[in-house]
Amino acid sequence: MKCIAKQAKILCNLYAWAPKWSYRIPSPRSAPMILAGVLTILGSASAASAQILDQSYTSFGGVGTTAMSRSLCAGGGSSSCSLAQTFTVGVTGRLTQVSIRVNLNGVPQSDLLVQIRSTSQNSPDTFSLASVTVPSTQFNSGIPFFTDVPLSQEIPVAVGQQLALVISGDPAYYWWGTDFSTLAAYPGGQALQLVQPCFANCWNITGNNAAFNFKTFVNPAVIWTGTFDATRPYLLGDAVEYQGSAYVKIATNNPPGAPSGNSDWMLLGGGAAGPQGPIGPTGATGPQGPIGLTGATGPAGATGPQGPVGLTGATGPAGAQGPQGATGLTGAPGPMGLIGPQGSQGTPGPRAFPTLVVAADLIVNAAAAENCFFVDASAGSRTISLPPAASVENGRIYIVKRMDSAAKRAVVIDVQGNGLIDNAASVSINSPLRAMQFVSDGKGMWLVISGQ
Repeated sequence: MKCIAKQAKILCNLYAWAPKWSYRIPSPRSAPMILAGVLTILGSASAASAQILDQSYTSFGGVGTTAMSRSLCAGGGSSSCSLAQTFTVGVTGRLTQVSIRVNLNGVPQSDLLVQIRSTSQNSPDTFSLASVTVPSTQFNSGIPFFTDVPLSQEIPVAVGQQLALVISGDPAYYWWGTDFSTLAAYPGGQALQLVQPCFANCWNITGNNAAFNFKTFVNPAVIWTGTFDATRPYLLGDAVEYQGSAYVKIATNNPPGAPSGNSDWMLLGGGAAGPQGPIGPTGATGPQGPIGLTGATGPAGATGPQGPVGLTGATGPAGAQGPQGATGLTGAPGPMGLIGPQGSQGTPGPRAFPTLVVAADLIVNAAAAENCFFVDASAGSRTISLPPAASVENGRIYIVKRMDSAAKRAVVIDVQGNGLIDNAASVSINSPLRAMQFVSDGKGMWLVISGQ
């Protein structure tokens, strides 16, 4: 199947990961006319679909396969131990639940912490995407069985993304099931142990390169919201079209900014359109319908009322003007009148634009002369706090321009005293060498009159 138009190309991208629902998704050739309706159906169907099993490793070696004990922690005296199983996502959507085969060896002193983390160099990093505390009463003391763990929040995921399932708890009592009797390890990740105390390279591969017993469940639901709108707040999992590609929202920041090159968004698909396919044959002309019956002639209408009397004719031309009389003598000048009272003071004239170079956070003084700020965010993001709009004259203008080219930096503009900018608590300049201009309404809000 080839994509032949911008809208159809997005539809092709959705074909690549959308689940196989009971209805048929139309051919991309008809996308220019029916894309909006198809994407509405796709979004609602995705939201309602159930979670499905994605990744798993269930081979179990039986009794004696201790996967968490004091011996796994340096010195044997640690009160907490962490194990991890990395895995590779196979279904695009939202990770909703994991399942782990864990049992107890005695009565633990604490509950089990289960986390989903992002990875770095095939090991878990410190950033937790979801965290759930599972009471110890959820596990038995015999042969381990799988315990389902619904996540505290659904995590947007995409095919090929690597994540880590991490458990932490009392090392003397929690055992994570595995199978050290086979070398047929899970191919999409590895079992890891956190070494304590940790100095460098803290995660080590465990045992015989076997994997821990686990399952992951994904809801293949991405909510299609149409073309990207910079003024709209988006939720996790919302998908948009931007410059011919499809993106999904993976962070809670709002407003998120344009998807291209933005870590708040993840690319679902895109790229150049393929060549146009051949034009199909013209269908046969359908038969002409029968000619309808001629309607009956209606009755004649009543005679209308008499029209109004015509307008009066134009007035005739005026007679010729007589000659001008002689000019009279000039009278003597009168005495000078008294000086009148002084008029009220006029409104202040326009302000000049004195500038100020800023390399740190700045709280703007309404009485200060500067109203044009050149901000250097190369060493870190900066915040410029404008005075309350009601504390300055109507029409006061401030200009904020970012002067650096550093990546992953932002200049945030907010208002002292929790004031608003275009009904928002703050706005940001995320791109290098961009500027924004703000004008006070003299009451309670700053308005953006030009932006990035």
